[in-house]
Amino acid sequence: MNKDKFFKLFLQNNKKLFAYIVCCVPNYADAEDILQDVASVMWKKFDSYEDGTNFYAWAKQIAKYKISYYYRSQKDIWRFDSDVLQNIIEANDEVSQKHDSRAVALQGCLNKLNSNDLNLIKQRFQDNISVREIAIKNSVSVSKLYKHLAKVYAVLGDCITKTTLAWEGR
Repeated sequence: MNKDKFFKLFLQNNKKLFAYIVCCVPNYADAEDILQDVASVMWKKFDSYEDGTNFYAWAKQIAKYKISYYYRSQKDIWRFDSDVLQNIIEANDEVSQKHDSRAVALQGCLNKLNSNDLNLIKQRFQDNISVREIAIKNSVSVSKLYKHLAKVYAVLGDCITKTTLAWEGR
């Protein structure tokens, strides 16, 4: 496989992978170092990655080893036995999976919005336009737009909750 493929996949998953590492490692600078180590290992072992499989899962497995190594190398600061460390990593996996399912649910819920509300959300978050600018552009008051966006957020929140509960069979 080529380096362009690696960089494309890594960039698509970089933020999610870093969020996973930060959840496991309390020091932001250490988390950044671990991400660099993970990226280095991934680069070296990219030939062993099977094209078409879950790149994030592969990267996360490497991150788990690096996180485990981090805690073992910091014995004077962190005194976890391997079972406790494994429990921390597994708990973070559960949180990560819930986040993933909420992100998928959000996509479906966005598709249920009417076109005007979807356009507002896209302007605000995809185009990163301030609420004030959107209000001016649409000739509405800022407070009225904030109230409308609050309603849209509530609808999205309810939809996400109902969707994820339905997936869990509740």
